[in-house]
Amino acid sequence: MMERLGLLVIVLPELQGLRGVPQAKARHGDALDHSLRTADALPAGDPYLRLFGLLHDVGKASTLGDGHFIGHEVVGAQMVEAILRRLHVPRVEVARGRLLVRHHMFAYAGEWTDPAVRRFIRRVGASSLADLFALRRADDVASGVEEPQRGGLDELRARVGVELATSPLSAGQLAVRGDDLIDELGVRPGPIVGRLLAELLEAVVENPAMNERAALLALARASLARGPEADAGGAETHRPIRSRP
Repeated sequence: MMERLGLLVIVLPELQGLRGVPQAKARHGDALDHSLRTADALPAGDPYLRLFGLLHDVGKASTLGDGHFIGHEVVGAQMVEAILRRLHVPRVEVARGRLLVRHHMFAYAGEWTDPAVRRFIRRVGASSLADLFALRRADDVASGVEEPQRGGLDELRARVGVELATSPLSAGQLAVRGDDLIDELGVRPGPIVGRLLAELLEAVVENPAMNERAALLALARASLARGPEADAGGAETHRPIRSRP
């Protein structure tokens, strides 16, 4: 209704740039038509998610080149943050919208390894996956993707469910805590503890079998033994821990 009355582009002028931007399947209209259909395909009970669906491709207008929209999700995430702030949307929803738009172009393939699935969960955040899958499903529906072709999304959702139920994916699930590093390795309280825990988590995401107290302490001890190295800005960091397969 707002689009038909010309009010939509008054409230969200950035959408005007999508009018006339071609979609891969011309019979489904332009990028603005696609965005409207995406919003319609999302749950009516979550108005912010529908707004994110409306805005998910807003970066296409400024990234069109040779029929492709390379990086439109990155540009779009920045634009969405600015738009939502202008509309005085709650901060938590601003962060939610930016993250969903930034990651909506994930390209799953059945060849993904289990560690790749776990890295995907870590990258997006477990609490955001349901929203991201809903947005992707709506995007596919709006693009005219046939139901059998959407099986990859269902497969990924199932694999994510298995990993969430069986694999350690956060620092709180590690078999060691910061106090263990301080007590057992003599590490001083400070940023180094957080960095070591992050490295241990990275190792465990790659190989969950490493999530045992003795193994993690050994990895942390080896990292400390290698000592700090300077990054490009001159700050001291520790070389990443690498677990054995």
